[in-house]
Amino acid sequence: MNTPAVRFPAFLAYIPVIGWLYVLFFKHQDEFAMFHLRQSIGLFAFLALMFISWGLVSWIISWIPYGTLVGVMLFTLVIAAFLYGFIYWLVGMKYALQGRVVLLPIFGETGKSPSTVSFRLTRLFYQLLKGFFQPCR
Repeated sequence: MNTPAVRFPAFLAYIPVIGWLYVLFFKHQDEFAMFHLRQSIGLFAFLALMFISWGLVSWIISWIPYGTLVGVMLFTLVIAAFLYGFIYWLVGMKYALQGRVVLLPIFGETGKSPSTVSFRLTRLFYQLLKGFFQPCR
């Protein structure tokens, strides 16, 4: 795992959409790149879930008097999650460039085994895109 040819696709896996597609289509047999892809998708899903859940909770409590103020204060949790995500996004890129397999904290286990959500999402995403780009016969 010390060659740049192996490390670079793992680094690209941390670039949302473009890097994900590159790894899924061209490096899907490289376990190192797929590990970092699952870590990246887990991180992205965590951040998206934080934002969506904040929006939902804010909307629900906005019906209560002063609930809007509480919703704005809850946004600090979303900001903290995004700071956490940005830091571990950079840490994941660093590990990929170093050729290391290190689980990211909190959700790192999600990309480790085939029974976890980000592993299933990655496989489903690959199968959908592979079927979408197949030539018609």
